[in-house]
Amino acid sequence: MHTLAAAAETSIPKTSDWKETRTAPGLEENKPKNKNQKTTTTTEIKAILSYRKKMLINAANRLVVLHRAIQPASGFAPTLGLRSSFKIQSRNLATVAVSADQSSSTSRTSSLPSISNIEAAWKEMSPQEQESIFHHLEGLQKKDWTQLSLDEKKASYWVSFGPHGPREPLHAPGSGVKLLLGITGCISAAIALFVLIRSASPELPRTMTKEWQEAATQRAIDQKMDPFTGASAQGEKAKTFVQSK
Repeated sequence: MHTLAAAAETSIPKTSDWKETRTAPGLEENKPKNKNQKTTTTTEIKAILSYRKKMLINAANRLVVLHRAIQPASGFAPTLGLRSSFKIQSRNLATVAVSADQSSSTSRTSSLPSISNIEAAWKEMSPQEQESIFHHLEGLQKKDWTQLSLDEKKASYWVSFGPHGPREPLHAPGSGVKLLLGITGCISAAIALFVLIRSASPELPRTMTKEWQEAATQRAIDQKMDPFTGASAQGEKAKTFVQSK
């Protein structure tokens, strides 16, 4: 403000300047006393014009200084206006966003399915309904636990820790008896199939009888086959060809 006042004072011509202009050489209203004084009129006019030119240049310089001093102040006011308008618009947008969130949460709460028997109805719900209930209960858990109803407490605990989704057990209750009966049936069927195949098979060949194998062992002893680990070996190392009973 002090700069503006100083610039304004310097830009306005003072009364002394106007007096000097009126009293400049050649402006006196003195009439020539004789004819010889008329020869100096052109010189006086040139002096007056040069003086006025200097005055105009001085005034122009003062106007430029005044303009430069006023320009920052004039550019500062719109900036404040823009900032205030931006703050007002941001407040309006925030109010609209809060109202929209409140309306959306109200409509979402009204469209939620019942959570009174959520254990039985959870599997029948669509994935969208399950997700909406999950977010609704997640918001309720942020409140005071004593303010929630009994159904809301049960639903919150069951959705967070209940046997559903990845926590669903692999075997349902009572599946152990079914598993035992299935294993017993498979073993019984395998034994029956083995007996059936053995009963339908032909008799053993003669080389598989006990008498044949004993005769083969005696022949090996007579021929001294494998005296280290075979039938002709001494002591416990001796092995016979008898396999059938």
